[in-house]
Amino acid sequence: MSESKIINWANKTRLKFINFSNFCTKNNLKIIWILIISFILFFSLTNFWKYYSFEYNALDLGIFNQVFYNTSHGRLFEFTIHPHSYLGDHFEIFILFLTPFYLIFRHPLVLLFLQTIFLGLSAYLLYLITKDKISKNLSLLFVFAFLANPFIHNIDLYEFHILPFAIFFIFLTYIFYERKKYGWFILFLIISLTIREDVALVVLMLGVLAIIQKKGFKWILPPFVLGTIWFVAVMQLTGYFSGYGHYKYILYYGWLGNDYLSIINNFFAHPLGVLKHISTWHNLSFIIGIFLPFGFLPLLKPKYLIPTALVFFQIIFLTQTGEGALNIHYVALFIPFLFISLVFVFKEIFYGGRKSKIINFFYKESVYFLTIFFVVTIYCSLVMGPVIPVLKNMLNYKKTNQEIVLKNAFVNSVPRETPIAAGYDFISKLSSRKNIYSLHYEYLGKKQYSDEKYTIPNDAEYIIFNLNDFILYKHIYAKTKGGAERIRKLLSSRNFGIQEIIDNFVIWKKNTPSSRLLYTLNPTVTTINKNNVKLSESIEFLGCQGLNNNKNNELQLTDVKFNGKNYKILPLSFFWQALNETNDNYELRLNLKSNGRIVYNKIYPMAGGLYPTSEWKAGELIQTNYWFLMPDYFKKGQYQISIGLVKLKAEALLTGIRSIELKINNVKAVGQEINLGQINL
Repeated sequence: MSESKIINWANKTRLKFINFSNFCTKNNLKIIWILIISFILFFSLTNFWKYYSFEYNALDLGIFNQVFYNTSHGRLFEFTIHPHSYLGDHFEIFILFLTPFYLIFRHPLVLLFLQTIFLGLSAYLLYLITKDKISKNLSLLFVFAFLANPFIHNIDLYEFHILPFAIFFIFLTYIFYERKKYGWFILFLIISLTIREDVALVVLMLGVLAIIQKKGFKWILPPFVLGTIWFVAVMQLTGYFSGYGHYKYILYYGWLGNDYLSIINNFFAHPLGVLKHISTWHNLSFIIGIFLPFGFLPLLKPKYLIPTALVFFQIIFLTQTGEGALNIHYVALFIPFLFISLVFVFKEIFYGGRKSKIINFFYKESVYFLTIFFVVTIYCSLVMGPVIPVLKNMLNYKKTNQEIVLKNAFVNSVPRETPIAAGYDFISKLSSRKNIYSLHYEYLGKKQYSDEKYTIPNDAEYIIFNLNDFILYKHIYAKTKGGAERIRKLLSSRNFGIQEIIDNFVIWKKNTPSSRLLYTLNPTVTTINKNNVKLSESIEFLGCQGLNNNKNNELQLTDVKFNGKNYKILPLSFFWQALNETNDNYELRLNLKSNGRIVYNKIYPMAGGLYPTSEWKAGELIQTNYWFLMPDYFKKGQYQISIGLVKLKAEALLTGIRSIELKINNVKAVGQEINLGQINL
């Protein structure tokens, strides 16, 4: 390309940019509100879809909804998922400010929508800050950058928390700090403190920023005094309300010590150990990741990042952190000052003295600078945020809709106010009640971050569960011993019987006789389809029962009607001989094949997860029972069914849509695959 053509292209580009700039100037506020409302509508729809799809499975939404539900009925901060006041988890009395909104419609979606609305409105506050310091046109760019920021998306989609509301109120506090409206500054400073205990760290360091900016005494002292007193007080109060005697999350810093004094002492006594911890790849990736969507520009104005200094150390001193913190609400307190710092970088580029060479370079190449900033914003939004995974999952609804409908049927079959214990999938949907418990604490046998014993209270009348959670438990809590045994004892001692079971979903009801069992030890067997196969040195497959073999060797499906909908179920019992004891936990894999090709497979826990193979005794005969749900999205035709034992290597991870999922890294077949026959779907 000739030099004249390049100059001509550059001039046309600048002209288009000027015309676009003029258009934005005329329609500034309209465009901003269109962006904000679009953000709120899109993520409200996404929240609704995720909630409907049972993807809020990390407990937090269920915990908060139960706290709000009880608080709205006058039982302030009560919840039962942890056996103490919620103030023993986090000192978030801001919950009382939000409760009037929750009273309109007591439902988890109200909380999710409130979170989205406050995040969206925070963009307008950023607009006010930017307009005051720079210009209307650049404020539009900042609003877009905020609403497209992947951390904002991650915060919004990862459960519900009170901490994200701090973004809105810290912005408000800073606006009145800059505008020198002292009364409003103090008011919103105090409101910000009520949001969560670690907001006090930001407030305290705001006093340091005031010193550097040579503000008056009245701007310096209140952040210092209020921040320090509040932080020290609530650390003690959370210990009181939890009954632990100390802040329960101090365990996150266990590598430094088990109490405040030992943590402080070890920090100064072992500087090399501290440096080694800080220098891990996980921490470095967190540091790189948090600045990446901002093009690292806030580092050019580091003094405006000072209010986040203590929160930064709070994150990197965690026992386990890293880039995972970028996908959840932990970054919320960084957001306001990353954008405020960015505002002052832009101010110096376009309206300042441009003393540094890099600032001067950005000014001379302002069109390209703004274009690159815009591209980086979009790129990080798509790569580091959940939008693309959300859209992919929404488009894949056919493969998940059957299970979603079934889960809703299970939820609707449980009485509304009855005390209940539940697994991860169901906690959020069932949390609008006075008493609900998480079954994973029974598996652990201990309270959260405590050695104190725990068992689910006697008032629990139902247990609703996804049996695959047992597989998840085995990998998350690999060091926990006796978890399955504790669940077995809970079921037997309180006479819980299966009220309904389809596939991996089961409802147990208290004091209920059950003709359906997940497993039986040393059963009396009269007729089984013998197919002795030695799968390993410890397990032999003896055969199966519940088949109806006709001349075409087809398996018999059963039509089950539940909550007004029909499901095709394949009920089968398998018989196993424990040849020797083993430390390995094997799972069952079901395969469906068409024309010799696997078109569907699913993992099921052995014996429903209640009696894992690592507990089988040599010489035992074990009958395991399954009610396999056949997929409803397959084309009509004939399919071959087979089973096999597998050993999994897996880990619990946060998915692209910010849900918890067991990621299977390796599946090792144990022995040969066992063909069962054919079915017509």
